[in-house]
Amino acid sequence: MALTVEVSAAAGSESLSFALQTLDLSLGGAYLCSDLFFEVGETLRLQLGLPSGAALPVTGKVAWIKKDRDHDVNLPGMGVEFVALTDLERQALQELTQN
Repeated sequence: MALTVEVSAAAGSESLSFALQTLDLSLGGAYLCSDLFFEVGETLRLQLGLPSGAALPVTGKVAWIKKDRDHDVNLPGMGVEFVALTDLERQALQELTQN
């Protein structure tokens, strides 16, 4: 499922916030399309836009990075694994991925 997500990342006293497109969203994580790469293992705070207009805040960890296009099908980006989801977050994610 494709979705635009707001990503926040902090490194020391610096903080970044920007929107990224997903190509794949599941209960386990998401593939975030980006030419800006975070380090594998880095923790990101994500705001997933829900159809209601609300945002679902989740925490993810960068699991892997893909810097090159794959036959112009997949864009560069990062695989992010969701971590420490609450039951409510898991339920909202499940509803989101089923739509």
